Amino acid sequence: MTRFFPILFLLLINFIHLNAATGIINHKVLRVGIKTKPDTCSSISTLPCSALTVTLPFKLSFDASVPNTIIDRNGQGTGFTTVNKYSGVRLAADGNPSNPVMPGYEASKITVMGGSLQLVTNKGIDILTNNNQLNVLGVKVNPVKKLQIDVKVINPVNGAQAQQAGIWFGLNDKTYLKLDVSNNKIELRREINDVTSSISGIANPDQRITPAITALSAKTVSLRLVIDSVAKTAEGFYSTDGLNFLSAGAGYAAPYISIDSTGIINHANYAGIFGTHRNASGAVTYSFDDFAVTDIGSNSKVLSFSQNILNISIIKKGLVYPQTVNITSNVALPAGYTLTKTDANWLNLPQPKNNLLTFDANAIDSNTNAGSYQAVVTCAATGYKFATLLVNLNVVDGQFSQPINVNFQDPAAIPPVNYMRDYGQGYALRTAPLQGSGLEFGWRRKSDGSAINITGNGRNRNNPEDVLLATLIHMQANTISGSFSGTKVESFWEIKVPNGIYDVTASVGDGYVGSAPEFHSLNIEGVNVINRFAPVGKEGSIGRFKAVTSRIIVNDEKLTITADGGTNTKINYVNIVPYSLSSYLFWGKGNQNLIVNAGSKDVSTFSIPLGSSNNQATSYAVSASYTGASSNWLTFTPSQTGVQPEVFFNYSATKNLPIGNYKAVITAKAPQFTSSTFIVQINVVDSLRPYVISSSPANGATKVPLNLVSIAANNLHVPVAAGYHGGVDNSTITNNTVKLFKLVDTSYIEVPGVVQGTGGGDAISISPSATLDPNAIYKFVITSGVKSYANIPFVPYEMTFTTDAAQVDSSALLNAQFTKVPIAGTQNKKYSSLAIGPDGKFYALRLDGTIERYLMNHTDGSLTLDKTMGTLVAKYGERTAIGLTFAPTSTSSNVIVWVSHSSGGLTAAPSYDGNISKLWGDSLQFEQLVITKLPRSTRDHMVNSLAFGPDNALYICQGSNSSAGSYDNDWQRNETLLSGAILRLDLTKLNSFVLPLNVQTTSNQMVINAAPGNTAAMSDGTYNPYSTVSPLTIYASGVRNAFDMIWHSNGQLYLPTNGSGGGGNSPASVAGTHRPDGSFYHGPAVAATVGVKVQNDWLFRVNPDLPVGFFGHPNPLRGEYVINRGYPDNPLYSPTVNPDSNYRAAYSFGLNNSPDGALEYKSNTFNGALKGKLLVCRFSGGGDIIVMEPGAMTKTAYSGTNDHIYDIVKVTTGSSNSGLIGMSGFANPLDIVEDAVNGNLYVNEFNWNNNTNLISQITLLKVSSPAPPMPVLAVSAVSRSSVNDNDDKEYQITLINKGDGVLKIKDIRLSGRDAGRFAISNIQLPSERSLLVLSKNRSLSFKVNSKTKVDGNLNALLKVTSIDDTTKIVQIDNSAHVDSVIIKKSIDEFKSVAASGDERVLQAYPNPITNGIANVKLSHFKPNEPVSIYVFDMTGKKLKTNKAQVDEKGSLSTKFELEQRGGNKFYIIRAVYKSGYKYAKIIVDGGN
Repeated sequence: MTRFFPILFLLLINFIHLNAATGIINHKVLRVGIKTKPDTCSSISTLPCSALTVTLPFKLSFDASVPNTIIDRNGQGTGFTTVNKYSGVRLAADGNPSNPVMPGYEASKITVMGGSLQLVTNKGIDILTNNNQLNVLGVKVNPVKKLQIDVKVINPVNGAQAQQAGIWFGLNDKTYLKLDVSNNKIELRREINDVTSSISGIANPDQRITPAITALSAKTVSLRLVIDSVAKTAEGFYSTDGLNFLSAGAGYAAPYISIDSTGIINHANYAGIFGTHRNASGAVTYSFDDFAVTDIGSNSKVLSFSQNILNISIIKKGLVYPQTVNITSNVALPAGYTLTKTDANWLNLPQPKNNLLTFDANAIDSNTNAGSYQAVVTCAATGYKFATLLVNLNVVDGQFSQPINVNFQDPAAIPPVNYMRDYGQGYALRTAPLQGSGLEFGWRRKSDGSAINITGNGRNRNNPEDVLLATLIHMQANTISGSFSGTKVESFWEIKVPNGIYDVTASVGDGYVGSAPEFHSLNIEGVNVINRFAPVGKEGSIGRFKAVTSRIIVNDEKLTITADGGTNTKINYVNIVPYSLSSYLFWGKGNQNLIVNAGSKDVSTFSIPLGSSNNQATSYAVSASYTGASSNWLTFTPSQTGVQPEVFFNYSATKNLPIGNYKAVITAKAPQFTSSTFIVQINVVDSLRPYVISSSPANGATKVPLNLVSIAANNLHVPVAAGYHGGVDNSTITNNTVKLFKLVDTSYIEVPGVVQGTGGGDAISISPSATLDPNAIYKFVITSGVKSYANIPFVPYEMTFTTDAAQVDSSALLNAQFTKVPIAGTQNKKYSSLAIGPDGKFYALRLDGTIERYLMNHTDGSLTLDKTMGTLVAKYGERTAIGLTFAPTSTSSNVIVWVSHSSGGLTAAPSYDGNISKLWGDSLQFEQLVITKLPRSTRDHMVNSLAFGPDNALYICQGSNSSAGSYDNDWQRNETLLSGAILRLDLTKLNSFVLPLNVQTTSNQMVINAAPGNTAAMSDGTYNPYSTVSPLTIYASGVRNAFDMIWHSNGQLYLPTNGSGGGGNSPASVAGTHRPDGSFYHGPAVAATVGVKVQNDWLFRVNPDLPVGFFGHPNPLRGEYVINRGYPDNPLYSPTVNPDSNYRAAYSFGLNNSPDGALEYKSNTFNGALKGKLLVCRFSGGGDIIVMEPGAMTKTAYSGTNDHIYDIVKVTTGSSNSGLIGMSGFANPLDIVEDAVNGNLYVNEFNWNNNTNLISQITLLKVSSPAPPMPVLAVSAVSRSSVNDNDDKEYQITLINKGDGVLKIKDIRLSGRDAGRFAISNIQLPSERSLLVLSKNRSLSFKVNSKTKVDGNLNALLKVTSIDDTTKIVQIDNSAHVDSVIIKKSIDEFKSVAASGDERVLQAYPNPITNGIANVKLSHFKPNEPVSIYVFDMTGKKLKTNKAQVDEKGSLSTKFELEQRGGNKFYIIRAVYKSGYKYAKIIVDGGN
């Protein structure tokens, strides 16, 4: 009996193992040596040969042990039946075989766990004659016509040393196919008898490989290998959403590889998975899921598109270059197929014509905002396998040119509104304030065209009042004799503009009357527009200036203004107005920010389509310019042809560069087209070190809003290190390691701000101390001083962005001003919550659990420490305490406090560590633990703030455990049933339970799904929040991390909530899961995603009248899987993924704001400007208080569930220039409380990273009375010269209030010798009893007239005096304008007689006008001379323009239709030619 016992025991063990698959028991299979007939398959399997071949379809999900299959390290059956044997020499690094009979099998490296198979790699590989790959797990399959092999690789390693994993298929390690993911690329490789081609590029017959795919290592990659024995081809596909598969050979002429002559066809093969770390020094782990082998060739009918991906690039509102796609089938195409698409407003499904889809202007909405979009088009028919087409749309902004106004001046002058300043800088990209955004302009030396700095040549004469005329720059200082304060050089000015036609107005002159000769000349693009103008008149008079408008053609993308022909020319200003722009080139995508692993052996490429705005360009020249010492690391074809060619760039050479950042500017040019550029920035990194993947704003971003309050690197790669926390070590984020700079001219100036990390260690940010400047370039820098917790330094990172123009939103203005006063004795303490109790005293909860009580002085706002109470610390030790609130039953003599707390510290915290205690007594010396075992994350997400609601229930902010709903490397904890939610504690129901109430929940989904409705315990004894008797329930689900909450007077609950910092994982859906609203999930299938991007922060609103809602943070235990709004917030999803059906929309704070402490302002201070509004602390972004106004301040009726009346309608930030004073510049404001007696605020400045430049403290924001706004009087005078000397000369006088206060004018009068010869008109003159009042930014105009035909010149002074005795004086005179001409009148016409030597004649008739038609005739001009004819009304406003050319005889006749406007007495006709101009006056009513 003894000798047979082992046999019986083996049978028993195998019986138990078989039942393990049903869940009864799970034991390792034991094998006893029994002599049997040798099995020829022993070298590749532990199974007999008859057990190797599987029946199709064959699927493995790795959810449970599969009996009688290859086992893992724990004896679990993997489901595979074979392990390849190797024919080469085993590598020493892989050690000796643990099973000499099966040398290719290392069970210790295989683990089936948690729904996946994890494979720890070896160094060996099947390539050429190496043939030493280990653990190639597979199954044997018989030949079929068409075979499909699928597997998912979860979060595949992105290594530069040929680490790879994927599908293996073939006869043996000499002849096979493999489809793998390696270094963020997908590769299909063929090897026949140890031979595979090493040819690089698309000519390789044995390889199909994709370009690098962004963040592939952070996704679940579905691989699909299709072997078609009939067509004798193999093609590899991949998908990142599990729905839409793309060919790895999409960039090749033939996307497939031939398998003819391989021996694979019509033979049994092995299909399976593999992984290797090949050239790397250490092993990596690959996770596989959902392996399947399917026969798809047996009578299957398949629809397909002629291409899997369609890329379309357009200019916004531009032309769409048509592209076509064919619908095909492997059999006859059915007539009744249907086309559908995912939600994409920009795409209209084209109607097929002869099974051809044309994507043109009818299908693509070109009026789509710039950005990248995706849609999936599906073709389906009954009895056919459907086909999908992924449509990628890239929309870029067109090249356009707004009017450009430049004032030439000294550096100190402030130009008028809508003008930029030029103060003499050399030609370059302009970055100084008041110089626009992204413009290149400046000065060049005439002699050689080199850039020259002539900033000393700018002047501000302060006369006349008009700053456009009072300021100037010397263009020809070299012609000045004697001393000169500046640079004596002749220079010209240039600005980069798109090619086209422009109307350019330029002014020359000098209000100062000096001794140096001056004859001003201007030439614009070689056209002389002002020829030796000589100023006349007294200082500041209008006769000292001349302005002209000319139509100019630009063909070289530079508008150039020279002073050739002049002497001592001085330019005042220029207006450049686009008339008609030329066609231009465009790149189909924006700037490229790429990451390369140093030393990588992979080929790194990207491609961008190139086109033209009118689709007419067909030949392009492409070039690159490099920044820094390294160059020529890009290779591409310089000459491109076609209407919209795809330009390929290879940047593989960067793998040999030192770690760092490299930049190149790519330019495309074509004759007659304006060029186009984009920037390539390469970040060369070490994959073993932490590095920044991307940031917000993105590198190269433009038009960044000025209210941006945080610049953040929020997509990080931080390698996991055993024994260390994941993420960034926040203590290394300091003002020395993280910086922000502003580009001023050619220098970067450091911008002060608050630097910080996050509780999850998933972002590095800086919040500028002041609002960003408009039209400015900033650079964000992270140095290697920032480190991971394993003390590994980050790869240095830098990025630049450009801000938008300043925009004033008067609707957001709020007049509320506070003065900051630090509260003595609170410095260097970490407070978490502030509150004012029913006893009128101030309570401050410290993070360690200690409560400080203060007496309040409502007059000056000061606090005096009354009591320090350490009840919690004395009982439980150091705490991490967050929430503090007062019971509704509290009185001034009986204060009852509720506090949330956990164990001390913010790292490596226990899982169920949250507690809520009640304290009372005159020193809060009595304590009752009410709730225990609430969930807690490993870090700073825990049980947060508390608040009693209008129903007297206690509401609890409970933080999440993860970044995006599933376990991730940074947070390292799964969600629980109660995490990431607002919980409600019913104190009435609580009376039936023994305290403390243990609310630890189960993670067993089956138990949760069967939650009873009438008992507070689950079947396993854990807490049940779903029953009707449970005191603690889920009130709002999916609230990721709300630090605070506000029950508003309007009855709504507002929740400022922190979004994910990025890098997390979201869960896959599971049908039938119990949900908080009592339903069970049966919605659409949602795929898991890995490496979710950073999410917005939100202000959620909970309406107590509606059912339980979902607020965006997934929790698989609650049947909630979609993060926030689905695809728009997580592009890793398929475009088909929509928000959860219970999702409640919210106000977005944007990225990295960390909205925390909040309140509803109650006081009527500031005339009620803040009353009823929400005040929210922005902890990370902005370091300020943001004011938010709900649409309804009180409870308001609404229809059905349409409660949007309570949504936020207006937001004003403390860091903006919107009237809020003293509400910004805090060191991580965490909480805020109001003294409703006087409207004062108290803010808890936490100083998260213990920044040595800041301090943690409580700060009083004391209500302050603002200084009264002051008016500023400005006066401008513009002469409107007469046409002939007998007419009145007129001055247009404008009074302007440029200040903030109300301007009151008490006197306007003329003085001086000839004051009586002038007259003021069109205004009622003010007096001290009847003031003239102008509000802020308002102006008023009137006239001053004189007769110019008098003996001698008349002079007077116009004086304007305000109520505060501010006086402005303007000098006026009656001297005839230098450009006035003599008009001689005949019966039917006026002839303009030229100055000496000018024979040209302008005739305008009839005169007066009788029928509204003015005839104009030019004669005696030069043959074919170009001329511009303008029509002006009596105010000088230009009404009509006619650009023409006289005939060979020098004549031209034309007509103008003139409106007879009320009050208009005459029109001026002006003919302008190169050397001068002619005027004529047309009378309307016969007056003079």
